[in-house]
Amino acid sequence: MSSRRQTRGVHVKLPSSAGTAAVSGAVRSLKEKIEQQTEVLNRLANATEKLSESSGFFLRNCALTDKYGYTRIQLEEGSKPFDVFCEQVLDEGGWTLVLQRFNGTHRTAQEFREGYNSIAAGEYFLGTDKLYALTHSRDHELLFIVEFVDMTIRTYRAQRFVLQSPTAHLKWEREQDTSRYSWSLWEQEIARLPAGKSWEWESAKSCTSDLCGPERFIVFLLKWNFAMQNNSPIMGRPAIRLLKLFLRPSNAYWTVRN
Repeated sequence: MSSRRQTRGVHVKLPSSAGTAAVSGAVRSLKEKIEQQTEVLNRLANATEKLSESSGFFLRNCALTDKYGYTRIQLEEGSKPFDVFCEQVLDEGGWTLVLQRFNGTHRTAQEFREGYNSIAAGEYFLGTDKLYALTHSRDHELLFIVEFVDMTIRTYRAQRFVLQSPTAHLKWEREQDTSRYSWSLWEQEIARLPAGKSWEWESAKSCTSDLCGPERFIVFLLKWNFAMQNNSPIMGRPAIRLLKLFLRPSNAYWTVRN
């Protein structure tokens, strides 16, 4: 005689409508409290920023804040405050955006000196006056990010960068009209750099050019013409979509927490 396994039902006790309503109410109440706390924190942040402006107190650099976006800094007491764009996502944050380049249009010496600002359009440069002051206020590390159209990204780093000349804007404008050098030659220059060493070539005896090291790369990218394929001043360029340059105070971890 065949045996038949008895099927046993599983009884699941569903919450009553009253219990469901109570849970929904608790979730809704928690959500409202979170929104209220967020609003309070936002008001406090805005009030703190306004208080800083009214009291004349400003942060020294982007490594001293978690704020992403435009922030007013003052490099030293008595100096003129100015706005910078802080990047807090890359490599633990604390970076100041120096350059963002998209279409490589020709710029004047005045634009190099004062900078230009249109991040939304892809074009931004801090300006040589501010860059000179920033790099002379304390040691800074440097980060280049190059984004290609095939979605690959390459980075170039330097442990230290100093803009040597306060009149760099004049030299940079002249450089736009000089003979160009290829991307492959630039990569050969990068290969010459000792791993882990400083990239401060501006006053190096081995450099015979007016522009050396990172400063040469900055100008190389500033004059890059993305829009005019047939009249490109750069030989053998890869298909670059966007490039960015950042600076961050050396030992940023120590800076933030002290």
